[in-house]
Amino acid sequence: KLFFDGSKCQQGGGAGFVMIPPWGTPIPVAHKLNFECTNNMAEYEALVLGLQNAINLGARHIDIFGDSELIVNQVTGVYQCKNDILQKYRDIVLAQLQSFDKITIQAIPRTANRFADTMASLASLIPPFTEDSRLYVAVQRLDQPSHLGQLTSINAVTTHTQDEWYQQIVDYLSHSVLPPDLTSNGRRSFVQRANRYTILGGILYKRGFDGILLRCLKTHESSKAIQEVHDGICGGHFSGLAVAKRILRLGYYWPSLNQDCCEYTKKCVKCQQHSNLTHIPSQALQPAADLWPFSQWGLDLIGLINPRSSQRHHSIITATEYFTKW
Repeated sequence: KLFFDGSKCQQGGGAGFVMIPPWGTPIPVAHKLNFECTNNMAEYEALVLGLQNAINLGARHIDIFGDSELIVNQVTGVYQCKNDILQKYRDIVLAQLQSFDKITIQAIPRTANRFADTMASLASLIPPFTEDSRLYVAVQRLDQPSHLGQLTSINAVTTHTQDEWYQQIVDYLSHSVLPPDLTSNGRRSFVQRANRYTILGGILYKRGFDGILLRCLKTHESSKAIQEVHDGICGGHFSGLAVAKRILRLGYYWPSLNQDCCEYTKKCVKCQQHSNLTHIPSQALQPAADLWPFSQWGLDLIGLINPRSSQRHHSIITATEYFTKW
């Protein structure tokens, strides 16, 4: 499914679309339009960019939804397109649609297109930026109100993301762009590492030692993969390294795979409750060397004994000679 929308305001134009692939995880994308445009042009830009993204992902069937009846009816041929610029946009869309085997396009109310509308509005309101081709927006989950004093558990938002390694490799493979803060040796090492990766259908893959391509996962995807393999429907609460090996056999990869799996298993409550008891001493044993008889003795005191012995003894003292164990 593809939901698209465009926006035009005083700060500029924005195009947004939301892809919903068969596996169900939405892919929201927003583009800042750094050129003069009308609202209809922004709508077409969102549709063109969304269709191109679907083509790159290898989609064959697509359902398109937009809240602009003008754009939808022009593409379907219900309305005539008299504007020269919009005619060019329509021709691009019609050419893109030839890449799909099955197509449906439908106009929906604005209330049913909130996600794409939000992406377009966000892009249009952001001031123009030229220092980078991307601007990352962090959306974090807050489980309870801030007045309950849980602010320390919120992750700090920085200009670097957890998936920076992923984006750096994609930028190099797509546009030959190297990270700016690398030394000459660092650039050489980065290029050698990046050559082990490839992009197919807009998805990053790593070549394994056996030649099999492993799909690279981002942070939110890797967390879901660990959870499913470790304690999902077919999970067996395996150890950290066993979980990592199973994920590799399933065809997934990310740089901190082993470390993340081990950290996850350490925090699993069921694993801690039902794991085998550790009988290894907390400290290494120190053997005592006895070189001759009677060089070392040990005394043990047992008592108080109740009832006392016939001789009214209430304690027992034992002596052990460590050389002969007598």
